[in-house]
Amino acid sequence: DKLMGTWYEIGRLDTFIEDELIDTTHTWTLETENQKLFKVIIAGNVKALNGERKAFEGQGVQKDNEPGRIDVEFQQPFKTEYVILDWSKDHRNLLIGSDNRKYAWMLSRECRIPVSYTHLRAHETGRNLVCRLLLEKKK
Repeated sequence: DKLMGTWYEIGRLDTFIEDELIDTTHTWTLETENQKLFKVIIAGNVKALNGERKAFEGQGVQKDNEPGRIDVEFQQPFKTEYVILDWSKDHRNLLIGSDNRKYAWMLSRECRIPVSYTHLRAHETGRNLVCRLLLEKKK
């Protein structure tokens, strides 16, 4: 339930789907009452705030007995496992990554957070993917 609704993308590791998108949102809705099937829509403007709005729709399936893991498929061959890496205490901010270490998104219920970001950086340490949103104070 906490994941459903619209999230604003604060930062990401670029994917081939999103590489030209800005002002991006991720919208999650339940497809069935069994709460295991989801629809995911990633939408954003191409290259500029007034650019063409482009959207990609995918299907997600909650993995059995693995809370926080969702298999998502947008288009062949783009299929990945989303892993909820971290929530803020109030569940208004979220960090999602993937086991293949290629994807990461910082999402928020607010279109702006009280700091600005420079970029999202990921690197591996042993068996883990470490994602960091590099922050700076607003001027």
